[in-house]
Amino acid sequence: MKEQLKKADLLGLAIIAAAVISYSVRSIWSPYQTIAVVVGGVLVVASLAVKSDEIRAGLGRRSARFGINSAVSVVFLLGILAFVNYLGAQHVKRVDMTTEKIYSLSDQSVNVVQQVKQDLRIKAFYPGGEYGPAKDLLELYKAKNNKISYEFIDPDKQPQVAQQYNVTQYGEFQNPLSGESIRSGTLIVEMGGKTERIEKQSEPVREEDVTNALMKIVKGQKKTIYFVQGHGEKNIDDNEKNGYSNVKAGLEKDNYVIKTLNLVQEN
Repeated sequence: MKEQLKKADLLGLAIIAAAVISYSVRSIWSPYQTIAVVVGGVLVVASLAVKSDEIRAGLGRRSARFGINSAVSVVFLLGILAFVNYLGAQHVKRVDMTTEKIYSLSDQSVNVVQQVKQDLRIKAFYPGGEYGPAKDLLELYKAKNNKISYEFIDPDKQPQVAQQYNVTQYGEFQNPLSGESIRSGTLIVEMGGKTERIEKQSEPVREEDVTNALMKIVKGQKKTIYFVQGHGEKNIDDNEKNGYSNVKAGLEKDNYVIKTLNLVQEN
């Protein structure tokens, strides 16, 4: 058993190398690869531990060949551990333990985010620059797709950039209920030559605002929904209890164009 463990470092290095090569080919780091790296690392460490006496003796005899081989194994293992640490930083798994899932995106938002296939940049114009609540929201999108990036811009400190994007809607207001000071701003979403704007005056940017902007860019052409009229149907512009204005607003947020079709006039 001891003799087998002495040679286990080569097997461990081979297992680790296979996991790394698999990632370089597929660009996907799975739990199986993590297990492979851990197992490979354990084999290398166990082998070096068993050969510790030989390593010390080899160093005492100044055996160049043995010393070089051992050094290479150690350096290679440290390199692999550093690589795994880097991958861990790039593939952070967030767990939302709140019952309301306030730190998670909805299934609809995740579905839209997964359709982003090219670099998508979000420029967030806020007074004072980086704004915590908006950053937390944008970070949820970035965590789901590494093609999404964002940056905060203070329009007062970088007026030339604000002017370039025609940004005028930003400021600070107070929540009438809590008295909390809240910043409002403008988000510019860009991808593949297409641009969408999210402008807020007296309310914060919400998940549905960002998702709708992404949906418009990803899907491009809008679909049209017609509401028939002429036979006593509900009015889609009616704000009263029996009106359909809320239905219209909801569909427009989902990137649909709403039109009416008067069957009496058509006939």
